[in-house]
Amino acid sequence: MAHFTTAGKSWSDGALLDGFASIDHTSSGDVGHPDSLSQTAPDSVIQDGVTKRFLFWDTGRQITNKRKVIWTFRYSANWLTWNAVAWYGTPSDKPGQPIIDAEPYWANNGPLTSTAIHDVTEAGVPAGHTAWPWMSNDHQVRTEWGAGSIGAKDTLTSTTGTTLDFSGWLKLQFGGDPTGACDENDDDVPPGGVVTGAVAVTGPSLSFVQNEGDTCVAAYVTPKPQKIGRPPINVQFVPQPIEIVDPATLIDILRERGLGEQLARVREAVGQPVDEIERLVGAASAMTKSQLKSAVAELKSIVSRGEAGLKSLQAQAEKQQ
Repeated sequence: MAHFTTAGKSWSDGALLDGFASIDHTSSGDVGHPDSLSQTAPDSVIQDGVTKRFLFWDTGRQITNKRKVIWTFRYSANWLTWNAVAWYGTPSDKPGQPIIDAEPYWANNGPLTSTAIHDVTEAGVPAGHTAWPWMSNDHQVRTEWGAGSIGAKDTLTSTTGTTLDFSGWLKLQFGGDPTGACDENDDDVPPGGVVTGAVAVTGPSLSFVQNEGDTCVAAYVTPKPQKIGRPPINVQFVPQPIEIVDPATLIDILRERGLGEQLARVREAVGQPVDEIERLVGAASAMTKSQLKSAVAELKSIVSRGEAGLKSLQAQAEKQQ
């Protein structure tokens, strides 16, 4: 069953907002009959007498500051639950501070605890000062000295041990963006019940200007399951010539197949005859006494079989004359 829901929540404690009009929908959309629905989050909601304003949508696969989201489901059989959340917050109690607060977030789940920041580049930071971490807070960057950029980690590990992939940066603004809409779909969600995220919506680098103060979200998503390739079937095997370096190995081959079979196999593989007997003779200097005796015995046996075969062929030729 493809169960789709929406909800309004308070950033970042995750408390449900009663004033938000939630959707609870069971989808059966397929390629021939797509299921489409949309919702526009209100600019603000009131919770326990407190006005909270819209910050961003977690569409279930990515984050957006668009207040309106349109979902189109064509592969509802691939997933079980899809939960979209509109997040709301109250104005900061420290306006005007030149600090960027970068918060990691797992799409279709919620806020993460570890920092998303990999590195920070900022111009003009004086000696003895550090822009990041600011005041030992590895989620915050001080911007008073100059413009710069924040680099996100490629992956984060959730508290459940899931390795997440970076998706994108989003600077939060109260009220969001009331224009246009964010289009979301399940086109590349693989079968298996789990809704995977949209990767690389933005680049991993977030730019800032001097004295900028913002709250930013670094989104991470559940990656698609890795496909394990199968070896191809019905592949024609092309035999390769054996490069013999150990005299004992050559003797074993001669013993098991006979010189005639070995020569035929080599001819099929490379298209030219190879005199294994000459190679064996050439390797004689490296043989031990026992190996030489074995080689002599083997060659005598092969020569004897060859002579018998030759006589049989000669006799057959004489009859046909």
